[in-house]
Amino acid sequence: MAIHRHDRHASRAAHTILAEKIWGALRDLGVARGRVLVTGPYAATLAGAPAPVRRADTGYRELVAAIPRVGWPHEGVRLAQLTPYDPAQHDVVIANIPLASLHARSVHGARRFQQVHQGLLARAVAHTFPGGVVVAVAARQVLDHPIDTIRRFLLTQRAQLLGAVRLPGTVLHPRLGNDQASPIDLLILRRPLPDEALEPAECLSSVPVNVPGGVEQINEWYALHHPDHVIGRPRAVADPDRGGTRYTVEHGEDQWDSALETTLAQVTGVARDRGLTAVSASWDPPDSRLAPQADWSAQATTWSATPRRPDAGPGPDNVPGL
Repeated sequence: MAIHRHDRHASRAAHTILAEKIWGALRDLGVARGRVLVTGPYAATLAGAPAPVRRADTGYRELVAAIPRVGWPHEGVRLAQLTPYDPAQHDVVIANIPLASLHARSVHGARRFQQVHQGLLARAVAHTFPGGVVVAVAARQVLDHPIDTIRRFLLTQRAQLLGAVRLPGTVLHPRLGNDQASPIDLLILRRPLPDEALEPAECLSSVPVNVPGGVEQINEWYALHHPDHVIGRPRAVADPDRGGTRYTVEHGEDQWDSALETTLAQVTGVARDRGLTAVSASWDPPDSRLAPQADWSAQATTWSATPRRPDAGPGPDNVPGL
């Protein structure tokens, strides 16, 4: 029933705003050419397609296209369904992981939810060329979970977290209340080039933090390093399903779209200063080593995202796509 209400109240308008801010950040990172893969609900919307192309866009889809010219919306973008015969890796991957703002109401549901989000985030990274950028809309548990297995695997070996922005779950689903919604994270990652060392990650640990209403486990990215990257008011609310309290983010006084644009501009500015900009590997690659899998089909990266145990994410032995 909760999933049904979640889908029914999904907001295209909010996803359209989110898409514009995402593409603004991608352009700031130097994304200008190559190919893009967009997965999840509202895939055409997040690809920047004009309104007539976005009909029947609420179900899970995997769409590919050439990265459009600068401009908004992307008039003339030609979207196609990802097939096993398409290239395995892309210069940009936008992953709208399903039900990111859904509050799991049971321990089993929360564990399974964690598995799915970890697996789909790992899959998005696996579909990205070295030098490419991943933007993911993910459940906040990916960063906040006290077990750091997936974070250490992805963010110390496979990708660099350029930035993370936390939003109220009710942003994308405004008719849901905080009793049904959970905060969402917009993650900006870059897959390193060969021989490029990853800088130390500021998001591996989660720590207890005092918020209005209680003490909650929050990732160090927000708790210690970038508290201003939480758009809204963090607080603890009663959790009638499991007792005690749970963490949420409520709307603040600022407009979330302008606050998101400002925060993403800070993220991309820091990334440019560190030289962590986008490199196109599928269009005139400067070094063939950047795209050794350029001719692989998507079929070559087919794998199961089911972790080995409920609290573990994909690792080197069960994610052959990485």
